[in-house]
Amino acid sequence: MAAPRRSAKAAADASDEPEVEENGQEADETAADKEAEVGPTALERAYMDALQRERAGYEMRGLTDRVKQVDAELKRFER
Repeated sequence: MAAPRRSAKAAADASDEPEVEENGQEADETAADKEAEVGPTALERAYMDALQRERAGYEMRGLTDRVKQVDAELKRFER
C-alpha cells in the first residue's frame, strides 16, 4: 500500500527561511498555513486510521511480522 505523497511544490514552499518583503519585514503567514504545519492533513489522518484497523486485524490473527510492518508505516507519520 503506497503512502500519500506531497507535491514537490509544497516541499519547495516549506523552506526554513521566512519570506521577506521588499521593505525588509517578514511576510505574515495566513492562519491556514499555520494550521497546516500543526498536524496531519485529513488524508493523512484517514490513512493512519486505516492502518490502525489493518494492524488490529493482523494482531487478532497473530501475524506479528505484518504488525511490525504496519507499525513501521505508522511511525513515519508521527509528528
